[in-house]
Amino acid sequence: MNSEERIVNNEKQIVNGERDQPLPATPLFTVHYSLFTDSLLQLPFPHVLQTWEWGAFKSRWGWQPTRLLWQSSDGKPIAAAQILRRAIPKTPWSMLYVSKGPVWDYTDLDLVKQVLADLE
Repeated sequence: MNSEERIVNNEKQIVNGERDQPLPATPLFTVHYSLFTDSLLQLPFPHVLQTWEWGAFKSRWGWQPTRLLWQSSDGKPIAAAQILRRAIPKTPWSMLYVSKGPVWDYTDLDLVKQVLADLE
Protein backbone atom coordinates (compact mmCIF):
# COMPACT_ATOMS: atom_id res chain seq x y z
CA MET A 1 0.00 0.00 0.00
CA ASN A 2 1.39 3.39 -0.99
CA SER A 3 1.25 5.86 1.90
CA GLU A 4 2.06 9.53 2.32
CA GLU A 5 3.57 10.74 5.56
CA ARG A 6 3.04 14.17 7.09
CA ILE A 7 3.74 15.83 10.43
CA VAL A 8 0.81 17.14 12.51
CA ASN A 9 1.15 18.26 16.15
CA ASN A 10 4.72 16.97 16.11
CA GLU A 11 3.33 13.49 15.39
CA LYS A 12 3.96 11.52 12.23
CA GLN A 13 0.76 10.56 10.42
CA ILE A 14 0.31 8.03 7.66
CA VAL A 15 -2.30 9.19 5.17
CA ASN A 16 -4.22 6.53 3.21
CA GLY A 17 -2.39 3.87 5.19
CA GLU A 18 -2.84 2.05 8.45
CA ARG A 19 -2.95 5.16 10.63
CA ASP A 20 -4.40 8.46 9.45
CA GLN A 21 -4.79 10.11 12.85
CA PRO A 22 -1.99 11.20 15.20
CA LEU A 23 -1.53 9.23 18.34
CA PRO A 24 -3.11 11.34 21.09
CA ALA A 25 -0.90 13.20 23.50
CA THR A 26 -1.69 12.35 27.08
CA PRO A 27 -1.89 15.20 29.57
CA LEU A 28 0.51 15.00 32.50
CA PHE A 29 -1.44 15.63 35.71
CA THR A 30 1.45 15.72 38.16
CA VAL A 31 3.69 18.48 36.93
CA HIS A 32 6.40 20.09 39.02
CA TYR A 33 7.19 23.80 39.00
CA SER A 34 10.16 23.93 36.64
CA LEU A 35 8.64 21.57 34.05
CA PHE A 36 5.37 23.51 33.94
CA THR A 37 7.03 26.94 33.89
CA ASP A 38 9.64 26.03 31.28
CA SER A 39 7.01 24.37 29.09
CA LEU A 40 4.61 27.30 29.37
CA LEU A 41 7.31 29.67 28.11
CA GLN A 42 7.93 27.45 25.07
CA LEU A 43 4.29 27.60 23.96
CA PRO A 44 2.69 30.28 21.81
CA PHE A 45 0.61 32.92 23.61
CA PRO A 46 1.53 32.23 27.26
CA HIS A 47 -0.34 34.37 29.80
CA VAL A 48 0.49 35.43 33.36
CA LEU A 49 -2.84 33.97 34.56
CA GLN A 50 -1.63 30.53 33.52
CA THR A 51 1.59 30.72 35.55
CA TRP A 52 2.38 28.61 38.59
CA GLU A 53 2.66 31.80 40.63
CA TRP A 54 -0.89 32.85 39.73
CA GLY A 55 -2.22 29.49 40.91
CA ALA A 56 -0.29 29.85 44.18
CA PHE A 57 -1.68 33.36 44.62
CA LYS A 58 -5.27 32.21 44.00
CA SER A 59 -4.82 29.33 46.46
CA ARG A 60 -4.77 31.93 49.26
CA TRP A 61 -8.48 32.48 48.59
CA GLY A 62 -9.63 28.88 48.47
CA TRP A 63 -8.85 28.01 44.83
CA GLN A 64 -7.10 24.70 44.19
CA PRO A 65 -4.83 24.73 41.12
CA THR A 66 -4.35 21.67 38.95
CA ARG A 67 -1.75 22.00 36.24
CA LEU A 68 -1.85 19.93 33.06
CA LEU A 69 0.77 19.65 30.38
CA TRP A 70 0.40 17.96 26.99
CA GLN A 71 3.55 16.77 25.28
CA SER A 72 4.23 15.34 21.86
CA SER A 73 5.76 11.88 21.55
CA ASP A 74 9.22 13.44 21.51
CA GLY A 75 8.58 15.24 24.81
CA LYS A 76 8.03 18.75 23.47
CA PRO A 77 5.23 20.75 25.12
CA ILE A 78 2.23 21.31 22.84
CA ALA A 79 -0.35 22.63 25.34
CA ALA A 80 -0.73 23.58 28.99
CA ALA A 81 -3.62 24.48 31.26
CA GLN A 82 -3.94 25.55 34.85
CA ILE A 83 -7.38 24.65 36.14
CA LEU A 84 -8.57 26.51 39.21
CA ARG A 85 -11.20 24.77 41.32
CA ARG A 86 -13.23 26.13 44.18
CA ALA A 87 -16.01 24.46 46.14
CA ILE A 88 -19.41 26.18 46.03
CA PRO A 89 -20.46 26.60 49.67
CA LYS A 90 -23.37 24.51 50.95
CA THR A 91 -23.51 22.46 47.74
CA PRO A 92 -21.77 19.29 46.52
CA TRP A 93 -20.48 21.19 43.45
CA SER A 94 -17.36 23.02 42.52
CA MET A 95 -16.60 25.75 40.03
CA LEU A 96 -13.67 25.26 37.67
CA TYR A 97 -12.08 27.66 35.25
CA VAL A 98 -9.01 28.01 33.07
CA SER A 99 -8.22 31.72 33.13
CA LYS A 100 -6.70 32.94 29.83
CA GLY A 101 -6.04 29.40 28.77
CA PRO A 102 -5.40 26.74 27.77
CA VAL A 103 -2.11 27.79 26.26
CA TRP A 104 -1.70 26.20 22.83
CA ASP A 105 -1.44 26.91 19.13
CA TYR A 106 -4.97 28.15 18.43
CA THR A 107 -4.58 27.44 14.72
CA ASP A 108 -4.04 23.71 15.30
CA LEU A 109 -7.66 22.51 15.30
CA ASP A 110 -6.79 18.88 16.03
CA LEU A 111 -4.89 19.93 19.12
CA VAL A 112 -7.71 22.26 20.22
CA LYS A 113 -10.24 19.44 19.91
CA GLN A 114 -8.05 17.00 21.81
CA VAL A 115 -7.28 19.38 24.69
CA LEU A 116 -10.92 20.43 25.04
CA ALA A 117 -12.00 16.78 25.08
CA ASP A 118 -9.39 16.01 27.75
CA LEU A 119 -10.57 18.94 29.85
CA GLU A 120 -14.19 17.78 29.75
